Amino acid sequence: MWKYGIFHFAILFSAFWLFGWLYGVIVLIVFVNVADYLLSLFGYTRLNYGDLMIFLEKPGTKNNLAGYFTIEKPIDFETFKEKMYEDAVKKLMKMRSRVVNKFGIYMWQDLGDEVGRKQLKKCQAKLSTEDDLRNYIQKKSNRKMDYSKPLWEFEFLEDFNDKESALLVQFHHAFADGGAFLSLWSCLNDEDKRCKIDKKFPKFNILVHIFFLFFGPLYCLYIVIIYTSYKTDGEAAKIRELTGEDTRGTKFFASNERLSFPELKVCYKRKCTGNTKITFNDYVLGVVSKSLDKWYKEHGITGAKSISTFVSVNTRPLPKSMEEATLFNESVGMKFMLPMREDFDTAIKDAKTSFRKNLGMTAILSLNKFALTFPYLPEFATRLLGGLVFDDVDLVFSNVPFSTDPWYVCSKKVNRIAAFSNVYYNWKVFFVVTTYRDELMITAMANDKLKMNTQKLIQAAIDILKTEIQEYGTKGTKVHLKQD
Repeated sequence: MWKYGIFHFAILFSAFWLFGWLYGVIVLIVFVNVADYLLSLFGYTRLNYGDLMIFLEKPGTKNNLAGYFTIEKPIDFETFKEKMYEDAVKKLMKMRSRVVNKFGIYMWQDLGDEVGRKQLKKCQAKLSTEDDLRNYIQKKSNRKMDYSKPLWEFEFLEDFNDKESALLVQFHHAFADGGAFLSLWSCLNDEDKRCKIDKKFPKFNILVHIFFLFFGPLYCLYIVIIYTSYKTDGEAAKIRELTGEDTRGTKFFASNERLSFPELKVCYKRKCTGNTKITFNDYVLGVVSKSLDKWYKEHGITGAKSISTFVSVNTRPLPKSMEEATLFNESVGMKFMLPMREDFDTAIKDAKTSFRKNLGMTAILSLNKFALTFPYLPEFATRLLGGLVFDDVDLVFSNVPFSTDPWYVCSKKVNRIAAFSNVYYNWKVFFVVTTYRDELMITAMANDKLKMNTQKLIQAAIDILKTEIQEYGTKGTKVHLKQD
């Protein structure tokens, strides 16, 4: 009953009936802020828009994120557990909280420090290769998490091999997105060893905010109309064909080899030296475009031209201290049509043009402000509006530049990082390019009933990049890609 807005309607009706439109708005603002304050005294915090959208996903979806870190020895479980408990669990309420629903309002409920401590566990499984780690977290992430507990779990494996320990992480997407998890990790070491991230985050100046006040609602309406028009073409839509019932399970795939990130940066600079408008992200999108074209053709589908794609744009800088850290989902989702092209140069240019069509500071801010209304709406309305953005997406792409500098856990160097995600809604494939230190890794996650072989998609991308290194790397001779 509450999800249809009985409580919301009663509050709105009372405010406007008793105080009129102008004063009613003021009363509503005061009411919400006072209610939030009183709730916080009893250990409750309303879900923000990002957390709420993920939590209200369709029933049956696991919605879990997972990954692993390999860490240099020596580091023991008790040391790691105490460090996490003191620096994270005790300082971040969300790490001690579960999600509850009261009167149709979803809230985080603080369960206390000791409940959070229990989410830090020692891994008892015998795992000795990265394939073992990936298969282990895949099985765990395909099980629905216990919503009566905090929506995260860390397992520490002291003896992964002779030189390394391993940390296996799993959390519900409502607990944190990738950017929020980076915020947590950036504060887990002494200041001189805190990780850095290469990505520069946009800052909104006052003019952009003023522009939004006048034109933001119209721009949001335009975005919704455009997004609902993005449809994967008929041949490309064959990615939705499954071998059996859609179980909403996810299979994890990863490249068996990592490529040299410095070499690929050389390739990008030499290939795009004549076109300063092309970014490294455009270059990587071109790789995805050409890979998809080859992947479809390998499966006998020759007419696929474009696929509805979702890209998450993170707008948060890393915090300077744990006190500034936040685990809330605040990324902005951009939806666009990714073209598939056989020629790599054409793939880069066309992918760039399509991606930039609706990307800009105004678009990001408008979507961000539009989504801020979600926690104030009845559940059915939030689900409806969320579906306008997330539905009819077949491919999710993420380019994750972790850091060129090493990360640390308890002052021990992190050697390798791998991140995976379950696929949500009707999405079929999640394609991720990850760079950490001098390595580039490609991973993909796909519906476990997908007919098309996802490992071949990864291999297609690897082959393209290896050819790029041969032709445009430090030992290559080619330099081109003219200005548009």
